Amino acid sequence: MSTIVSNLDSATCVPTILSPKLVLEAESIHIAINDVSILSDVSIVAHSGELFTVMGPSGSGKTTLLNTIAGRRRPQSGFIKLNGNVMDKKLRRRLGFVLQEDTFFASLTLKETLYFTAMIRLPEVIPKAEKLQQIHDLSEILGVRKCWNTISLKSRADLFDGFDSGIGDMFNPGLSGGEKKRASIICELLTNPDILLLDTPSCRFMMRGQVRDFIAEGTS
Repeated sequence: MSTIVSNLDSATCVPTILSPKLVLEAESIHIAINDVSILSDVSIVAHSGELFTVMGPSGSGKTTLLNTIAGRRRPQSGFIKLNGNVMDKKLRRRLGFVLQEDTFFASLTLKETLYFTAMIRLPEVIPKAEKLQQIHDLSEILGVRKCWNTISLKSRADLFDGFDSGIGDMFNPGLSGGEKKRASIICELLTNPDILLLDTPSCRFMMRGQVRDFIAEGTS
């Protein structure tokens, strides 16, 4: 991972450029809904090794901009470019996008969630042991490893070593909101994106030294 573009409602975050390799551009983006302008002539430039934060009040179009960069919304005019090339389906595979709302199966444990994500999204040629190691390493870095081993469930011990700390929902609380957000981030980091978009991450997460280490290394 080499670029993080985030959306914060409040905080101060100064971009830190470390080793430019990629250039992400939003050029003169315009989006209107029912003749109401949401984004008008918006342009940004973000480089590899840069922690770039989009700030503004609620309803100012931050999420719309991120959705446009990620290809989830088409602008009426303007372009999204990566290294000067208009973003297409192939280039978009280099992006990771952590949505504002965390969506998980409430009955799965944290490790199950990460395990199935890795099995589905990572190439089959990558050995299972390597995928599990990646899950372990990212969980350690983002501080959710402690959430794995809450209650042992012997019927699933062979596959998951007996983890039973469910993700949870509003009726069956499991992980905290911050832990769910970090789990969402890990799910995207598993694919080793060149650019990671985060819609409303916590400022506490963005200030973690490990995040800057990711950016400095250029890989995840």
